[in-house]
Amino acid sequence: MYWPLVFAEAFRASLDAIGLNLVGAIYGFLVLLGVGFLIGRKDGWAEAKKHIVQNVLYATGIAVLAWLPIFLWHFVRTPGIMRNGDKELISELKVRLISVDGQIESDKKQYQFEMAELKTECARQTGISQALQTQNRDQLNSLNGCLTQAIRMTTPEPLKTVAFRLNRGTVPIQPGKGKADKQAAVQVTTRTDYLLITNRTVTPTRVKVSCDGPIQSASGRVLQREGTPSLFLSTAGSAKLSDKEHRLQINQEWTPMDPLIVTVLSPAAMKCSINPE
Repeated sequence: MYWPLVFAEAFRASLDAIGLNLVGAIYGFLVLLGVGFLIGRKDGWAEAKKHIVQNVLYATGIAVLAWLPIFLWHFVRTPGIMRNGDKELISELKVRLISVDGQIESDKKQYQFEMAELKTECARQTGISQALQTQNRDQLNSLNGCLTQAIRMTTPEPLKTVAFRLNRGTVPIQPGKGKADKQAAVQVTTRTDYLLITNRTVTPTRVKVSCDGPIQSASGRVLQREGTPSLFLSTAGSAKLSDKEHRLQINQEWTPMDPLIVTVLSPAAMKCSINPE
């Protein structure tokens, strides 16, 4: 493949030398004129006109022969030119490769610098995100704590009551005014007073009195603070549930500052419990 390339390059260079241009055309025209002049001088002008085709071919052959040294000259020097061209091309490629390597190295350093900046920024953003998560978690815990406290403050505390026995004694029951009543013996009943205290306001006030023996009657009243119109308020209603249970409903609020007094009358001393309903 080498020598055909040399032949083709020499042929192209020889054509370029005589020129596919005005100089080449003038050269060919002068060669034809010179050959025609020589033929006319040798054979005569009349004879030259008779054999014009042959003379043209003859002139063309002479032109080719005139071109042949130029071709041979280029054929001889083309390998050297090609080698020099290859060397120049290789040198140019080396220079370009060096330039490309330098550009690649520069780009690599730039990318490494940008990557380091991105890593730093990512680390900073990660730190900010973690700090915000911690802050949000702390704020959420604080809000949950405040909400829990608010719920505790707004949720009413469970009702708690305490009953104290104030006193216990006997109370005589006077007979009626009739003759039979006057002859009857005086009966005695047992009276027990209880003081009930609550931790929050109860309204309406309903309590259930339960004893371990029969109850004759039960009543209740709220002990008012000083400055109220009446010191005691009697029960608004009393219902007998059974011999041992009564329910009291009082028309006054039972508050921590206003305790409840419950009085129980029974045939004998017994144990009672009083609970709100």
